[in-house]
Amino acid sequence: MNKAASAVLKKHGFSLIEDDNHDIIIFSEYTPLPCSKSIRKIDADNFDDFRRLHQVDNTVYWNSDRIYENLSKWNIYACYENEEAVAAVFETYGEIFGIDFKDKIFREDIFKNLVIKVLNELKSSGHKYMTFFNDDESQQAVLDIGFRCAGRYHLYHKVLA
Repeated sequence: MNKAASAVLKKHGFSLIEDDNHDIIIFSEYTPLPCSKSIRKIDADNFDDFRRLHQVDNTVYWNSDRIYENLSKWNIYACYENEEAVAAVFETYGEIFGIDFKDKIFREDIFKNLVIKVLNELKSSGHKYMTFFNDDESQQAVLDIGFRCAGRYHLYHKVLA
C-alpha cells in the first residue's frame, strides 16, 4: 500500500470503500489439490442456483443479470448440500470476482474447495497465474492453498461535482 497516496486521497475527500489482500498464485508452482465432489459447474440450466446466492445491490456492476448475459465468459461453480447450492464462486479471465455464501455465512471448508476447483481448472487450461483480492476472513485459507500475498489493495471513491 502506498501510504503517501492514501493520505493525499483522504485529504481531498476520497473515501476508502475497499480494503483487501492482494494475493497471487503462480501455476508453475501449484500442484492441483483434491476438492469436494459436491461442486458443480453453473450453466444456463442451473443458473438460478447461483442467482439465489449472488444477491447484490444495484451499485455492483456484475450483478446476476449481467453475468447471465455474458455467461460464456464466466466460470461459475457452486457447492451443494442436500441438492441446495450453499456457496458459489465466479471467475473470468483468470480472476475470482467473488464467492457468495448462503445467508452470507462464511464457511472456510467450502471456501477452500471452491477456490481449489477454480485453481485446478485454470491450471489445466494453461493459465500462468491468478490474482485474487480477498478479505482478512479468508486470508489464512488462501495462504494455506498456496497463494502469496503481494500486498494490500485499496479502492477509494469520490463523486466529483
